[in-house]
Amino acid sequence: VETYDALTLTFDSSSAQQLPARISDTAWKSLVPLVFPELEKFWTARLAIYAKGEPVECVAETIPVRFVSWPRTWSALSEQQQASAVQATYNQLSLAFEHASASSGVAREAYLRVMQFSADGLATIATMEPGSEALSAAARTVRSLQPGGPPEAAQQAMNDLRATIRRVPKFQKLVEAPRRVAAGPG
Repeated sequence: VETYDALTLTFDSSSAQQLPARISDTAWKSLVPLVFPELEKFWTARLAIYAKGEPVECVAETIPVRFVSWPRTWSALSEQQQASAVQATYNQLSLAFEHASASSGVAREAYLRVMQFSADGLATIATMEPGSEALSAAARTVRSLQPGGPPEAAQQAMNDLRATIRRVPKFQKLVEAPRRVAAGPG
């Protein structure tokens, strides 16, 4: 959490929306592109843990999604950084759903929260991209998925989301999310 806070220019996991009084728009537009590469490295490393096992405090991944999908941040990112942010958000959503489907109790609820934040982030991003109305609808469909539901429906919703994201010109290079490696026999 502390690393995400530093890399998103926030503190105590506060929302970036609380910072305009502390960091001017001009400074924000300069700082965000500088910190994003390091945020992306850390975020990618954390998602690699999602793919290989159980990350510590998985709900921490709500922080980068909230950061990149905030309009002030989104507009400060380059098109390449925006595409990378969408890829990371999509990867996170997919991995969180896989974990939620394989978990129960508190763990399931935590992964569902990450999944829902990720879908909400994609829906918010869609509002800032002309011609992305279908992306917002596809993200809302994925957000409503529940572990334990028909796996075919979940897979179809994820496939539809990926296809919809790829229809946005700057996100055409989106690739399939990494898959969670199931734990082997102990």
